[in-house]
Order: sequence, then structure tokens, then C-alpha cells
Amino acid sequence: MTQASTPKTRSMFLSHDITLSRKLFPQVRRVVIKIGTSIVTAEGGTFALSRLGSIAEQISALMKVGVEVILVSSGSVVKGTQVLSEQQTLSKTMRNVHHRDMPPLQARACAAAGQSGMMAFYDALFGQKGLYVSQVLISRNDLKSTDSKLGLRHTIDTLLSVGVIPIVNENDALSTRLEPTNMFKCNDELAGLIATETSAELVILLTDVGGVYTKHPDEHGSELVSVWHPNANVMIGAKSDVGRGGMQSKIDAAVKAVNAGVPAVVIASGYKPKIINAIMKGSIEGTLFVKNPDELHEVSPSHVAKEVRSASLSLRKSSPETRSNILRILAQKLEDQQTEIMAMNAEDLSAAEMEGLTGSLFNRLKLTENKLESVVAGIRHLADAPDPLGAVLSRKEISADLELVKETCPLGVLLIIFESRPDVLPQIASLAIKSGNGVILKGGKEALRSNVLLHSIVKEAIEEGSRADDHMSSSLVTLIKDRADVHAYLQLNHAIDLVIPRGSYKMVRTIQNSTRIPVLGHAEGVCHIYVHADASLERAISIVLDSKLDYPSACNAVETVLVHSAFLEAHGAVFVDALLAANITIHAEEVAAIRLKGLGKTYTPLCNDFHHEYSDIELTLCEVDSIDAAVAHINTHGSGHTDCIITGDADSSIATSFQDQVDSACVFHNASTRFADGYRFGLGAEVGISTNRIHARGPVGVDGLMTTKWRLTSNAKVGHTVGQFTSGASSYTHVDLPLNSLSKEQPLNSLSKEPVFACESEVSSSDTEALY
Repeated sequence: MTQASTPKTRSMFLSHDITLSRKLFPQVRRVVIKIGTSIVTAEGGTFALSRLGSIAEQISALMKVGVEVILVSSGSVVKGTQVLSEQQTLSKTMRNVHHRDMPPLQARACAAAGQSGMMAFYDALFGQKGLYVSQVLISRNDLKSTDSKLGLRHTIDTLLSVGVIPIVNENDALSTRLEPTNMFKCNDELAGLIATETSAELVILLTDVGGVYTKHPDEHGSELVSVWHPNANVMIGAKSDVGRGGMQSKIDAAVKAVNAGVPAVVIASGYKPKIINAIMKGSIEGTLFVKNPDELHEVSPSHVAKEVRSASLSLRKSSPETRSNILRILAQKLEDQQTEIMAMNAEDLSAAEMEGLTGSLFNRLKLTENKLESVVAGIRHLADAPDPLGAVLSRKEISADLELVKETCPLGVLLIIFESRPDVLPQIASLAIKSGNGVILKGGKEALRSNVLLHSIVKEAIEEGSRADDHMSSSLVTLIKDRADVHAYLQLNHAIDLVIPRGSYKMVRTIQNSTRIPVLGHAEGVCHIYVHADASLERAISIVLDSKLDYPSACNAVETVLVHSAFLEAHGAVFVDALLAANITIHAEEVAAIRLKGLGKTYTPLCNDFHHEYSDIELTLCEVDSIDAAVAHINTHGSGHTDCIITGDADSSIATSFQDQVDSACVFHNASTRFADGYRFGLGAEVGISTNRIHARGPVGVDGLMTTKWRLTSNAKVGHTVGQFTSGASSYTHVDLPLNSLSKEQPLNSLSKEPVFACESEVSSSDTEALY
């Protein structure tokens, strides 16, 4: 019997020349996907239409790029139960109705009744995608003889060769639980056997949990097992209420399959959106089974985060001198290896140019001597800055000999995701080290070579600088390189304390919507300037031009200018001419357009909504008739980043009212929006700008990487108990105490005023980009 040919990549994996790691999943060309009863059905025993629709869409996408998919699906018994229950009700006699003693439905009969309904459903579902399906019913007897196995293989190969999706199920109408040798333990086992007989490279077992956990997923301390090892310490709970299999049966089936020659099996959650896509792209999803797990050298994100936290706890115990010493060594190494860094960055630039990277991302990718000098100077300054750990923020006497102290401490583990900008890596690493935090860094692929070298320099500095403190682990600052891993890290809300994204609107929004970890940052910078009626013409022109032109694509560049009608009446022509002379494209809203048309000035009608970030030499111009209208517009259409009012010298009360009412992180009076920057604020280094309302807001420096802890100390001979206060033996005093009696008093923002990480205006425009 002639069999369909097997692709070379499948032969390579099946011959065990290479262990099939997740990173090789994109090369897989034949996969078996098993969806169990808990995935197929919704509450009430009906098909889960939305979930199955998503699965069908993902399978269709795989088929269209040449991946052969074999689907093993439960559902016939459930569908048949629904059908026969309805028929049973309709066929009730009066005696049955009164006594309600209908005989129980047999599983075999339910399977027979449900097969056609299940296949009709799949036929309609995949038919919408232009694909055909074919049912393949088998029993264990069909896999006992060589001829039967060859027949099964030939049938499935033929279906796949013409683009038809085989939907495999046990022939439950003939099988019986009274004859267990003639039935499969569960569809998980069936999926593994089908994969073995059809030379599939991968089996995906979709279930109702995320994979194999060390204990029940909802229990405290439960962790997902990323890669299964034979000696894995896990606790398996009871099986679900639907279907025949449980987690133990899935583990048994996966182990059996890989031992029989299937290169890899993944157990993952079928409830998770686009889970099949993520697995096939190589993302760390679910639990991976391979025959030789030690050959993978794969470290789970959870393990990485644990290592980073452990290193950060060691860092907290180190002296301020040790942390400063690490930074000084880092600065010197960056200076000494400048030639190597520039050479590696040149390779990144060359590769990016070949891939068509242009615009701001390309400019941000470029390192220059000025940028590196700025980074080195900033790190040295940070090394000399006061220690931010343990700064006493308040002291209070709770009662006699009972004192409460509030002090600063590190957040813990940070995840920083940034596009381009390789100079960000040593800057953020130095901020983390200074503040006692561990950090996991993920840079853009366009800067991979630069980032890898810079990270190696950071690791060397940590190791050399901490020798006096028992050689601190360099995992304190960890670099992850694969984009596919990011999603897995974003799920570690038990292990990562803060995420800081640094990149495009789309990237930031995606991260915010993909994690339960707090996210610090801003997705966009729709900044406004309101020009009040009596504003000075010269001042208005100067501030607006600087806010737009100093660096148009920065998040603190102005995007919308609101101008009072009286100002336009008096100075409109000159003001608009100044903008046009600077080659600024004006997008005028309806009222402003009428004004500009009357003045004979060039403008473009507003095509976008008011909440639009141009990131270019363009802005929206609006005419308003009051400060209240300006405030309302900003609070409705702004992004909460930075907004400004320009007034005459005597209008401080107007400005105060504006600053009180505008609900943004930064609100300025007669000053460019470009001042919204950590360096310009005197905060020292900056990890980004936040429009959050909790924890940190505006430009975020070292203080934004700190939180607080309370220390309560009793100096009483027998200590203090709440019962003493309840009984009246002790009383509360709640007296504030001076800070200066403790040696660790230190305001967080008392960094010296020397330049730290130079902002983009401190170097030539061709050599720099904003950090945000």
C-alpha cells in the first residue's frame, strides 16, 4: 500500500537527531490537536460555539500555511445525550410523566446518536473557512494488526494530502466500558496513538487548565510545570466532571506518546484565546513533554523570575558602597569597550537597514559617542548619589516605648520591555542596582547584538563589583531574547512586581491588556497647550514652537494647541504665520478652520479625532472661547501626560485655576511641554513617564522604583500587646517624631543637580532620541 511521503523536517525530528524544543515548533508540519469534552461543551451540554470557532480559525490558519492538522475531538456522547434526552421526553407515556422513572441513557447509544450532529457542526464550522472535514472512527482493534495500522495511515495521509482535516474519534457506539481492553482509556491516549501511527511531530492536548501544576492551580504557591521531568513533584487532583480523562491520564498519555516516538507533547489550556497559535509560534505555553527533557536546556520564565528575586534579595543585604562600586565598574567598562559596542551596534544598524527599518525606530537604534558618554556620566553620577534604600519617611510614637517608622524599600522584580534604544539597557540596569531591584529586560530584536554585548558588560560589573559581598549573582539583571517568551513573563503576577513598557502605543496597549501585573507608563502623549486671551504673542510663539519642534516624536511634544478667540482676533495672523514658517502642518477643527480661511492662511481640515498623536511636525489647532472650554477639551481628549497654559504676566490666578482643574500628570504655566522629563526635573535618571494614578505619576526616577515598609518596635520590658490597650493598661499617644534622630533620613529626590542621563536636547539632534 502506497503511503504519502513524509516531509524532511518531520523525519529529522522523528529520527531523534534533535530534541523538539519549543523554538522548533514553527518548523512542525504535522500536528495532532486533541480537544476534550470540557473544551467542546459549554454549560448545559451544548457546543461551546465561541471557543470552538476560535479553535477552528486557528486550525484553518495552520492548514493554509502548509501545516497538516489531525483533530481528535470529544463531543459525540454529549451531543447524543442532548438529542436522545429530547426524544425520550417526547416519547414519554402518561405513566412515565407521572412517575418520572425513565430508564438511563446508555453511552453507546448517545455516541451513535451524536456522531452525525457533531460532524455536521464541524462541517459547517470549517466550511466557513473553505475547508472540508472527514470523520475517522476507530477502535483499539483497528490498531492491533499491521494491515489495519497501514490502512489508517494511508487514509489519514490521503485526506491530508488533499487538504481535508481528519476528525478522529473512538467508535463509542461499539466500544463498552464493560470491555476495557477494546476501548481507549481516554481521547488523550487516542491522540498519542494517532500521532505515533501517522508520524506527527507534535501533539497538543487542550484541557481546562493551563498545563500541569505543582498543585491545584488555585492554591497558593502553585506553579506551572514548564517542562515535564519523570521526577517532577506534582499533586494531581480529581478529574473534571465531564469526559473520561483527568490530568493524570493526560500525563500518562503524553509520557507514553513521547516514549513511543512522538517528538513532543504539550498540555495547555483550551480556554486561552489563540492558544494553538501561541504554541505553534514557540511561545512558552502549558507543559512540554519530550523524551529527553535534559537536552532542552530550557529554563521556565517562573524559574528565571525566582532567580532574579533571589539575587535582588541578596542585593538588598549588600552595602550602599557595594552597589555604588558595581555602578562605577560598569561605567568604566562601558567606557573601555566603546569601540566594541559601536561595532556591534553598526551590525544592528546594517541588519535593520536591510530589513527596511526607518524613521524614529532606526534613529533610536543608533548609538553614538555622545550617547555613550552621556550614559557613562549618568551611571557615575548615580553611583555618587545618596542611597535610596531605607530612607525614613515618617516616625511616630504609638505609645510609650512603642515606635512606628515608615521607610523606603525596593519594589522587587521589574520587567522592562523596550523597543530599539540599546542605551536604555545600561541605564535601567544601573537604576535597578541603585534601588535594590532585580530586573528582567526584553529589548527589540533590531538591537539584539548591541543588547547582548551591553548585558554581558553589566553582568561582568555585577560579578566584579560584588566580590566583597560573597559574589552576588549576575542574574540580578537578566536579558530575555525571544519575543515569544514575553507573554509567559506577563502571566507571572506572583513573581514580577512591576512592568514598564517603553515603546509604541500599540506595544504599550498590548502589554497593558495582557497582564495582571501593575504596568507603569503611558501608551500615548496627547499633550496640549492653551493660549489664553491676554497671552504675550512672543511667549506664545516661542513656547508652542519649542514644544513641537524640539523633538516632534517625543511623547511630551505638543499635539493640540487651543487658542482663545480673543487672542486669535488680536494676533491670529502673526501667530499662524509663525507656525507655517516653521513648516508645521496645521490641522484645523471647524471653528478654527473658519478663522484661518478668513485670514487667508493655509491649513488642512481635521481628519482624525482630537485624541491623536502625530509624532511629527503637525498639530491640531482649535479655537475656544473660555478657559473652561479649554479645560473641558483637555480632560476629555487628552492622555493625562503633559498640558500647558500660556498667559500674560498678571494672570497667575487664571494659571492656578487651569493647573488645579486639568487632570494630568504634568501641568505647566508659561513653559514648554518638553520640560516633562526626569533629567529636567532634577530626578536624575528616568525609567519613563507614567500617566498612572497609583504609585508613580509623571517622570519616574529612582523613587518610582521604590515602595515603603513599616517597622514597629517596642522597647518595653515585656513588649506590647493589643490586649494592653483594650484593657486600658496602655493608651495610644500617636505623636509625630523628628526624622533627624535616625541615621537613615534621606529624601528620595535629593540627588545632586549635576547632569545625569543627558536628554535629547543636550546632544545633537542627529545623535539622539528621547528615552520615551
